[in-house]
Amino acid sequence: MTRLALLTALLLSLPASAELKIAAPAKPVPAYKIVRLKAEGMAEKSGILWRYDKKAFDVEKKGYGPYDLVFVAPPGTYTVEAIAIKVAADGTTTVEETSVEVTVEGEVPPAPVPVPPSPTDPLTLDLKALFQAEPPATRAKDAASLAGIYRAATIIADDAKVTTVGKLNELIAEARKATVADTALVPLRKRIAPELAILGTDANAQLVPLTRDKAKVVFARIATSLEACK
Repeated sequence: MTRLALLTALLLSLPASAELKIAAPAKPVPAYKIVRLKAEGMAEKSGILWRYDKKAFDVEKKGYGPYDLVFVAPPGTYTVEAIAIKVAADGTTTVEETSVEVTVEGEVPPAPVPVPPSPTDPLTLDLKALFQAEPPATRAKDAASLAGIYRAATIIADDAKVTTVGKLNELIAEARKATVADTALVPLRKRIAPELAILGTDANAQLVPLTRDKAKVVFARIATSLEACK
């Protein structure tokens, strides 16, 4: 028997199924608690495809039935769609779709609002003034690159593999040399240097939690001030 004939015989043996429905909780569920949806009206060996918010849902794929969708999610109202491919006893293939809304209770965190640099920050004012004296052709690109380095430094400062002040400074210096020429933004970099004094001058000093926190604040301030240079 050919593969096609065998497949046809299998499909013809499948019983008809009822209308596709999704069994879902009737009430809102608490945030990050297990939600179980079940596709009903499925014939044996029929296929099901679920559509949902992949960024929000943490789906559990083991230990449940083939037509279940089990997940946890943050607060919000979500639309979940089910697409079923069914085969009737006479070999007729049908595709059915249905959807359901699931409400997960809890306070929805507000979207983060970018905080513009304060125009009264002396560092911002100084860097903007020095920036205007730089060559127009490259200053915007160089300032953006330098800002990106210090923005990245806020993450590097938390890296457990970076254990000393010297290593942290070395990584920042290497990144600067790789992206910004030695002759670029020299007055701005000289103005930034005193702000880094909070890290101290001992290259072998260990990066304790307090030093890491202070470094992140300083790096973020420098990056924000550089981003204001336009």
